[in-house]
Amino acid sequence: MSNLSYAQPSNCRACGKEFLARSTNWPGGFFCSRKCADGEQPSEAVRRGRNNRLRGNSHELKIARAYGGEKVGQLGKPEDIRGAEFRTQVKTYQRLAPVGWRKAFAALEATVDARTPRLILRFLRPGVPADDYIVIRGSDWLDRFGRDE
Repeated sequence: MSNLSYAQPSNCRACGKEFLARSTNWPGGFFCSRKCADGEQPSEAVRRGRNNRLRGNSHELKIARAYGGEKVGQLGKPEDIRGAEFRTQVKTYQRLAPVGWRKAFAALEATVDARTPRLILRFLRPGVPADDYIVIRGSDWLDRFGRDE
């Protein structure tokens, strides 16, 4: 008889789910998945997804109230806010604005006059036309253009 290990019914040491245990070298015993072995419970992943969705919906509503338009999200369309002049997709991040953006706006603020500071991002690839994006701070947008109603 050889020294091969065969799959044996066992319970996951993290979540308790029954699975076919194979010989593994994960510390602490047998786990049903790499997520359980790393300490991430499936219920935590579901909760995190739900929290992210709720946070996104909350920010879409706050942005619609601040900048105008109607929150339409969750309809399977690419727009989150529909206004009179703009279709808006909202992306929310839990971090500061990129360092390059903050430095550019800080440099533009150093010269005080009545003009609105803006940042133009240009993305280039060989053989493809340039793709430009214009960034204006929200407070400057509201001062200049007002709400989209």
